[in-house]
Amino acid sequence: MPATSKPAPGSRAAVLDAVVRSVTEGRYRYAQLLLLWHRDRVPPEEMAELVTSATAAEAFPPGITPAEVIARSKPHIVPDWLDHQIDNEIHRIFARQPVAGASPVQLVARVVAAVCIDVSVDTMDAATRSPDDLEATTPTPRNRLIHLGAPDTIDLDAPPVPEAGPLLPPPPR
Repeated sequence: MPATSKPAPGSRAAVLDAVVRSVTEGRYRYAQLLLLWHRDRVPPEEMAELVTSATAAEAFPPGITPAEVIARSKPHIVPDWLDHQIDNEIHRIFARQPVAGASPVQLVARVVAAVCIDVSVDTMDAATRSPDDLEATTPTPRNRLIHLGAPDTIDLDAPPVPEAGPLLPPPPR
């Protein structure tokens, strides 16, 4: 789901981007709170539709199963409230079913499940790729379930990121 432009703040796409970013950083509770916070502006049913469409897969590589994804790429440190939901959503993605519901927990679990599948497929691709395929001139792009917004290539000649400015002391208590 590559974005062509930055979504408007508070829009469905912006909320999904923030949830995906939080999930990839391992901040699952924060992702859930974001969905709760934006519930008034972005109804859960609309977010469920967006998450389902963003995590829909056309095809999976041969030989990959939900059990392998759970064993290979599910995060080891997952809160108890999310653990079982992730397994369910991985199975639902493989069965091409929509997200199990519109609750924030289920939506976060679906995003985590999609990221787990992407990591597992990338790991499988890297294991089967020969050294000749690793040349930068002939990359083999793959459509991920969740697009993280990272560039495919990094320009080493790009100017360095400017300094953020001087660090200020913390405010007095």
